[in-house]
Amino acid sequence: MLSNSKSAGQPRCRFCRTPLRDTFVNLGMSPLCESYVAAAQLNDMEAFYPLHVRVCRECFLVQLPAYESPERIFSDYPYFSGYSDMALGLAVGLMLEGTYLFQHPSDSLSSAYGEPGELTAQSQRFQQLLVHLPETERAILELHYSHGLQFTEVAKILGLSKGRISQLHKEALKALRQLLRSRPGLDLRM
Repeated sequence: MLSNSKSAGQPRCRFCRTPLRDTFVNLGMSPLCESYVAAAQLNDMEAFYPLHVRVCRECFLVQLPAYESPERIFSDYPYFSGYSDMALGLAVGLMLEGTYLFQHPSDSLSSAYGEPGELTAQSQRFQQLLVHLPETERAILELHYSHGLQFTEVAKILGLSKGRISQLHKEALKALRQLLRSRPGLDLRM
C-alpha cells in the first residue's frame, strides 16, 4: 500500500524528474546486499543504507535512490551474471508473440512497428534463422506465433499429440537460442 511521505528535500524520479512523494515500501536500514565482512573487519563500523522504495506519481516507476556505485555493490558479488536457458526461451517466445516476424518479406508490413523497411529487414533476418529448423518445428512456430493457434489446435493440424507439440516447440526455441548465440551480430530488436 502506498503512503505519502512528507520529508524535505524529496528525491526526484530517475525517469521523469517528478519529485518522489509516495512510499511503495520502507524496509528500514540495511547493509549492502551480499557484502561480506572479513574477519579483520568484524569490529569496524558497517555502513547501512535506507531501503525506502518510492513510486513516481507520473510514470509509476518504482525506484530506490542510488547510494553506492554498481562497482562497489557488485565488486565481491558471489553470483554469475547471465541468463538461464528457460529465461532465454521465454524471451525468444515473447519476442515472437505478435511481432509479424513470420510474415514473408514481400507481405505488407505496418510501419507502426518501426521505420519503413525496418520490419521487413528484421523479418528477412528471422526467416534466415527459421530455415535451419526442421520443417515440423518451423510449422509449429508459425502456426502458434503467426496464426495465434493454441498447441491443441496445432496438434490437430499436424496430426500430433499436444504433448509432442509442446516438446517440439521447446526444441525449436532451444535451436533458435543456439542460432542467436552463434550469430552475435544478428539484431532482431523491434
